[in-house]
Amino acid sequence: MFYELSLLITVVLWLFVWLFLKNENKRVYFLFIGFTVIGFISFLLLEPLRWQLYPAFLAGLLLVFLAKGKPSKKKKITASVFTILLVTISMVLVTVMPKLSLPGTTGEYSVGVKTFHLIDEEREELATKESGDKREFVVDVWYPIEKPNGVKEEEYPTELGMVFSSLMKMPDAVFAYSKYGNTEIYREQPISEKENNYPVVIFSHGDLATRFQSMFQVRELTSQGYIVIGINHTHNASFTTFPNGKVVEGKDFLTNDLGNEEHYNRLLDARIGDFSYVIDTLKDWNTNDTILKNRINEENIGVMGHSLGGSAITGALVKDDRIKAGFNMDGRVYENIKTLDFKKPFMHMINDAIHTQKTTQADIDGMGDVKTTLEDMNEHQELFIHSFNETFDSQSNDAYKIELRGSNHYSFADLFLMIKLLAPELDVTKGHTIINDATIAFFDKYLKGKDVDIKLELGKYEEIKMEAK
Repeated sequence: MFYELSLLITVVLWLFVWLFLKNENKRVYFLFIGFTVIGFISFLLLEPLRWQLYPAFLAGLLLVFLAKGKPSKKKKITASVFTILLVTISMVLVTVMPKLSLPGTTGEYSVGVKTFHLIDEEREELATKESGDKREFVVDVWYPIEKPNGVKEEEYPTELGMVFSSLMKMPDAVFAYSKYGNTEIYREQPISEKENNYPVVIFSHGDLATRFQSMFQVRELTSQGYIVIGINHTHNASFTTFPNGKVVEGKDFLTNDLGNEEHYNRLLDARIGDFSYVIDTLKDWNTNDTILKNRINEENIGVMGHSLGGSAITGALVKDDRIKAGFNMDGRVYENIKTLDFKKPFMHMINDAIHTQKTTQADIDGMGDVKTTLEDMNEHQELFIHSFNETFDSQSNDAYKIELRGSNHYSFADLFLMIKLLAPELDVTKGHTIINDATIAFFDKYLKGKDVDIKLELGKYEEIKMEAK
């Protein structure tokens, strides 16, 4: 906020000087104008101009235009009203929709990233009409590195802003400023040699979301000594951009076919197949990749996911023997998964608004041309809560059932770092801290074998309602 406040204060000071000093001390007046112009240019060089600041820049241009000639009383009043109005608008906008600022990580490592385009030649792509299409998708691999010197950090992914724009039913330009957020992530730097190898956690995004949706969590987990792999599930991500420039837009499977359990199962099976193929690929990376070679701990693999991603990782956990532990964030457990035998460590965290929020017909109408009915949506919510309790009850040990008080469905993503106006009761930073602490404690215990009392670790938070066994 420093640069934004500096700009706004400068415009207000410019107004003051124009009103009271122009005819009293021209030398001071023109000196101030010179410094102001230099300040504006410096701002543009140091900080990209976001649309939230357009009104303040417009106010500055207005004062430049009015600087010529002797200001009349009417001109002074008009300039004052418009300047204060425009500066106030910018102040409100940068407050409720600030530049995305991810908190610093707490682990000993910095974060590197490498992107891979994967093609599973053994699986047909069922989401396309062309026969013979093979399943292909993109993954990012985030891994521990030493802090590099003189290396430019990655821009915040533009895909995330586009996902949020779609979610809010707004033009892409509204959240395009997300790319100006900090990441402290560095592309294709050497992996840290502090440890012989690092356990793997695979992340699965929500319906029509992106692998970049929860960077607050990905960065923190990587800084603690994990390799984190984010999958863009082609045709069920908002869109997927391949290295050759091809872009595949996603399809809203959920709201279009919410009551069709068979359809859900096909969708989840596609995602579970993505997990399995990534795990198959680990051996090749561990043998041949220039960065990851000999650094992947193939014996300690976990999965985590949000929303539909949480549903999918639950299925992968019980179906793939190579996965040791899973963390489901606000995802329903579907019938075909509940019937399987849960014997692995499983943490399920949900928002507590699920108990009180009710879908209305206005919500359904706002979804556009979809098949979903109000009855389907309310039944889905009831089954969500039922599956949350039933899954925990079916496990005998290493199970964690958590409600995050004051949160909602999007508290598990970066969204409210960009638009605080829509944030729920739970403070965004506090919520992310709790989620990160739960993530690290869980995987430290079950992938790194640390002696962690998860119930004690999370019991310090009054925002947590938890059962464990």
